[in-house]
Amino acid sequence: MLSQSRSVLEAAIVGAVFVFIVSLCVGIWKMFNKKPEVQDAKNMRQAVTLEDFSLENETKDCPNCSKTIKLEAKKCHFCGQIFQSEKVEQQIEQVIEEHQRQIEDRKCGIFLENETKKCPMCAEIINLLSKKCELCGEIFDCAEVAKQIEVRRSELRKGLKICPSCSNPGCYFDYTDSYWCPNCKKYFPKLS
Repeated sequence: MLSQSRSVLEAAIVGAVFVFIVSLCVGIWKMFNKKPEVQDAKNMRQAVTLEDFSLENETKDCPNCSKTIKLEAKKCHFCGQIFQSEKVEQQIEQVIEEHQRQIEDRKCGIFLENETKKCPMCAEIINLLSKKCELCGEIFDCAEVAKQIEVRRSELRKGLKICPSCSNPGCYFDYTDSYWCPNCKKYFPKLS
């Protein structure tokens, strides 16, 4: 009987030591795997690509053959169309800036990827961020898509209020008939 209680006590001690070691390892792992913050304009491109975003996943449509190619491509590998380096860099900067605006939108509770628009050719409902209709294949002017996004963004931001607790300008009215601050995670009955 004494040996059984002793083995139970030993097992409890070993279990506690194991839990302690595992939690210590997890804490150390989290400490060394933090995402870097943007420090200056030079590091902006690298920092943005680390935040669930990669330029390798971004594409554009070749204006000559309408095939989808990588955003960073300076030559279409389908038809051989050559793009000006300055224009490619400008397109990359626009995509990075749009991604940063989407991060700010998410902090304010705005999710543009859930918004829709009508395709001007087939009149089907498609995603607001689409540069090409998934149904009829119509390719939209990038400047027009950017304009549509900015109009919808400003419409959604009109209803936002400033949080009295943390000064976050992204408090929005939700289904509870009160304002919610996604930054400090508090409800406020009335905001001016």
